[in-house]
Amino acid sequence: MTASAAADQDVATDTSLLLNFLRIDRMDILGALPGFRFCVLNHVIGEITQEPHATRLQAALAQGHVVEFELTDLNAIDDYSSLRENLGDGEAATIAAGAHERWVVGMDEKARAKREAVARVGEHNLLNTPGVLVHAVHVELLTLDEAEQIRLDLAAENYVIKPLIADIV
Repeated sequence: MTASAAADQDVATDTSLLLNFLRIDRMDILGALPGFRFCVLNHVIGEITQEPHATRLQAALAQGHVVEFELTDLNAIDDYSSLRENLGDGEAATIAAGAHERWVVGMDEKARAKREAVARVGEHNLLNTPGVLVHAVHVELLTLDEAEQIRLDLAAENYVIKPLIADIV
């Protein structure tokens, strides 16, 4: 591991965020985004079963764009079990991992899942798809035009976000 990789902030990455990048086949953005290392729990991997998403996820794992992570901390597993009463498997595991590992939580969920994540890691430790795109422009991984095209590609996949220009300037 390089010195810069050691400084990267781990992101417990939920299915909701992953699917946005899988749908448009741009997992390379997650792998190249400076400052972050996107970790995908085995619970989340198990939720991504439809093609071509499952194949794209396996390729992203093999290429190191994202890394697999397993929940092993007993306190985190207890928290996961509690969260599982009201949330999906991947959401519960992602939030529990983020809280117990002191990681950022990467998700595009709203309502209960977002409230649970905020309660455990704080609003400032949440990262969503628009946040990834804005950061990618700030660090010059993407141009504003490229990020805008991705926003349009996501809209074609039924994930509508506001234009990014206001968040970038």
